[in-house]
This record gives sequence, structure tokens and C-alpha cells, in this order.
Amino acid sequence: MQDLQLSGLFVAPLAGCVASWIDAGKLDDDDLDRILTSNARAMVDAPSELVDWIPLEDVESLVRVVAGQLGAAAGLVEWVESVVGGWSEDIQVSSILHGATSLIDGTGYVVALTSERLIREANWRFEGSRERFSVRLLGLESASTDLKALLGAFLSRLAQRLEGGFDDLRFEGVDDEDLCIFGERSSSDTIDGSGESRLHRAALIA
Repeated sequence: MQDLQLSGLFVAPLAGCVASWIDAGKLDDDDLDRILTSNARAMVDAPSELVDWIPLEDVESLVRVVAGQLGAAAGLVEWVESVVGGWSEDIQVSSILHGATSLIDGTGYVVALTSERLIREANWRFEGSRERFSVRLLGLESASTDLKALLGAFLSRLAQRLEGGFDDLRFEGVDDEDLCIFGERSSSDTIDGSGESRLHRAALIA
């Protein structure tokens, strides 16, 4: 895999958040210039002009600013809740959510396919069934703990928007090389077994 790159969809909320804090007088320009890369600073000044894929170094500098203001991983996860609603308006993301509604393992489908929308050349491994699933994102050893926490929070919270999917979604591995998003249905949940299982079939073929 080439050097890790993140999409504009992932970076835009970070750049927009930093820009709003500047406007509100909560951040000092001189401090920002010491933390942000020149490319990251340009994204803050013109977030609407973000390119499709942004190098990890630039993304991490934005994450450091946002994490510093929100209180590291716990604050980042809470902030994600205010962002994922707008993501469902992205054409590719809404298509993923729509396509997952008829799948037995649609929640895993949403996590896996959206990871490809966020991470360039995303490398994921799926395991699951009607009762449980996990999607393991590989090759993230160069990403910081805060960045992996953001990825896990974004993917799990977005997948929770899938009607009929898993409600209890979690993630682990922010201190490891890989990040795992997973869920398990309670015994009281009911499933329509007639749905198509695209991911499960692909796993069996592999």
C-alpha cells in the first residue's frame, strides 16, 4: 500500500471545525502555524477546495488541533455524532446505505465500503453472520491513536444509521496496527433471513 491518504470527506469536517474556532477567536493564528502543515493551513482557509486525497501528515496536523480542543479520543468520538448526519447526503455514502438495506450483513457492508470512501486503497477484512460481524482495517500502523479513534467513531456511528442493522457498534485497536469495528445482535433481535448476504458470500468464495 502507498503512504496512507485520507479523503476530503473525512478531512472537511476537521478543517471546517478549525476554521470555525478561528472565527470565534478560540485559536491563535501563530499557534496554528506552528502545528499545521502548510497544506493543512490552506485547507482551513479554503475548505471548499479540498482535493480528493490528502496525505497523512497534513491530516494528522488537523487532528492534533481538533483533539487538543475537544479532549483527545473521548471528545473526538462525541464530536463525531454532530458530523455523521451530513455524511448521509454524500452521493457515494447514501448509495452505500441504500444498497445495504436488503443485506443480512448490511452493517458490515456499510463499514467496509465506507472505509474505501475514507481511506485510499483501504485494506479490510470482513468476518460475520446474521448475529455478529467485524470489519478489520489493516495497514493503519502509521496513523495516530486519535486518528484511528476518529475513523472508528465515524464508521460505527454512520453504520448505526442503517435501518434494521446492528444498534450496538463498537471499535477497538486504536493502540494497535489494525482497527476493528464490530457488533453483535442481542438474542431478542429478529432478522429476516431472506436478505442477500453479499459480504458473507464473498468471504466464503475467498
